[in-house]
Amino acid sequence: MQVSTEILHEGAGLFGADGEALRSLGGMDGAVYTYTRAGQGYILKFVPTQADDLPVLIEKWDFVNYLAENGVQVSRPVTSRAGNLVEIVQNSDHIYAVFQAVKAPGKHVDGRSPTEFNTDLFRTWGRVMGKMHALTQTYTGGEHISHWRQEVQFMTGWCPDPAVQEKWRAMEAYLATLPQPPDAYGLIHNDLHPWNFLVDRGNITVIDFDVCNHHWFTTDIGISLFHAAWMGVGGDKDPNAFLPGFYASFMEGYAGENTLDAFWLNQLPRFVDYRRLLMFSVFSNEWREPRQSWQQQTLDHWRQGILHDIPVWVGS
Repeated sequence: MQVSTEILHEGAGLFGADGEALRSLGGMDGAVYTYTRAGQGYILKFVPTQADDLPVLIEKWDFVNYLAENGVQVSRPVTSRAGNLVEIVQNSDHIYAVFQAVKAPGKHVDGRSPTEFNTDLFRTWGRVMGKMHALTQTYTGGEHISHWRQEVQFMTGWCPDPAVQEKWRAMEAYLATLPQPPDAYGLIHNDLHPWNFLVDRGNITVIDFDVCNHHWFTTDIGISLFHAAWMGVGGDKDPNAFLPGFYASFMEGYAGENTLDAFWLNQLPRFVDYRRLLMFSVFSNEWREPRQSWQQQTLDHWRQGILHDIPVWVGS
């Protein structure tokens, strides 16, 4: 997305940055920029918003700070010159929330490379998620941050396919039957796939908490399984040939930091399917027509699995 020069310079100034020094990193749900000051790299992000969403954004950054203070490697927030986690800038057309973080070291993992996308990474990925889930059980903030039902209802309405909308309604009915105990439900990242962490010398730094939400911990694990299959095997192969090994390594790391009851682990195939539904809704809108052939093939593949109740993963 694009941000006007006026907004860019005003927002940068609030955080002590030079608007001319910003370098665009792109971004789907906001405009992300990087710059260097006194030898330290920073990330500056502009997110279209409404003024009354400010409490939610502040709480999300507070959650990130909480994780950082308790040992999770995250892209840590940096306050503005006025001491605020989030600032608002606007013109006649748009309102933007602006926030800054220390630029994390490392790079995105290459899913095609066995020297990068391997059991060591899967174990570390699981360990980081397990630590986050353990910590969220003692986090007391986030009362303005939304819950799973708002996400489901938004995705149902955003989905352009009536038949898939019906599957969304069935998923909502299933989720409504589940309990919400504090050792299995709470504030989660909700998008922890390989494009939302950076790897540096075997360590993972988690980034992009824009869609963190109150959800079941199995949602986060299901997201990891879905994206590991997508990255690790490609759309024309059976994910069940890849995922058992991934799952074993991932959960070995996870179990070192947090314990989930077997009931929730048995629900995982449904939560992997949940992610497929969500991805179909997102990319049916984000991949604009005319689509590239691989994009249309991916959507068709997901749709067939959704409508015919073919699970992404049948479990361990």
